Amino acid sequence: MEEKDPEQLLNHIFHRTNANWGVIISLRTTMAAGLPTARAAIEAGNAEFIKRQLSGGGRSIFVDPSKVVADLAQGLVRGMTETTLTQAQASVDAASEPPRLSRRARYVSTATPPGVACRA
Repeated sequence: MEEKDPEQLLNHIFHRTNANWGVIISLRTTMAAGLPTARAAIEAGNAEFIKRQLSGGGRSIFVDPSKVVADLAQGLVRGMTETTLTQAQASVDAASEPPRLSRRARYVSTATPPGVACRA
C-alpha cells in the first residue's frame, strides 16, 4: 500500500468531508422544499387507492367494502399518508446523518480515502 504524506491525507479527507456535507445539505433542502407538494400528491394517491378498494370491483383489502364507513376510510388515507411521509423523512435523516465513531472505532469509513484500510 502506498504511504501518503500526512498533509496530503488530511487535505484529501477534508475535501471529501466537505463534498459529503454538500450532498447532505442538498438532500435535506430538497426534502424540505418538496414536502408540501409531496404530501398533497401522496394523499391524493392514497385516497384513490382506498376509493378503488371500496368500489367493490375485483379484489379488495377489505373483507366487506360495503361496511367501511367514511370516517374509517378518511382515517386510513391520513394514516397511510403520514406513514409514508414519516418513513421518507426517516430515510433522509438516516442517509444524511453524520457518521459517528463507536467506542471501538478508530476511523470513520466515510472519511477514509481510497486505498487506506479501516480498522475497528
